Amino acid sequence: MEKKSLIKILVVAVLGLMVLLAVRQASISGTFDDQVFLGPAEQQSVIAPEGIQGTVRQPIEPGEGERISYEAVLRAFTGRTLQFDQDCRATPSIMTIPAQAQFLVDNRSDVRRTISFDNRVYKVNPFDFVIAALPKQGTVIVACDRQPNRAIIDVQ
Repeated sequence: MEKKSLIKILVVAVLGLMVLLAVRQASISGTFDDQVFLGPAEQQSVIAPEGIQGTVRQPIEPGEGERISYEAVLRAFTGRTLQFDQDCRATPSIMTIPAQAQFLVDNRSDVRRTISFDNRVYKVNPFDFVIAALPKQGTVIVACDRQPNRAIIDVQ
């Protein structure tokens, strides 16, 4: 009886370890569908995340512990930046990007914004940004806080 109980406990422990490793691997190497990258505030820099907040992919691939400035992020996302001002106005109001291409969602106001599109919701702190990607082609309507239709993203 003791051997059977010991074997059951061992099997449960091994299965639990396998599930834990699978979940950890999925969080490190997720798809564009589930990745959101948090960025630094304008006056700060951020240490590249190590599998905790997501995986940094092209066009920015910092080494471990390397810092990324806000200016470097803006340069990297030239032509693929959606900025929101103090009144939730988006610039540009219409943007075209390829499917799965990363783009910058940049909050240039002094209040936290809730930016939503394609069944995703991003809480963007004042003077902060997120890096997002849209996996499927189509037209995506962007809302800022409770204001719908602030921008349109044409995903090709």
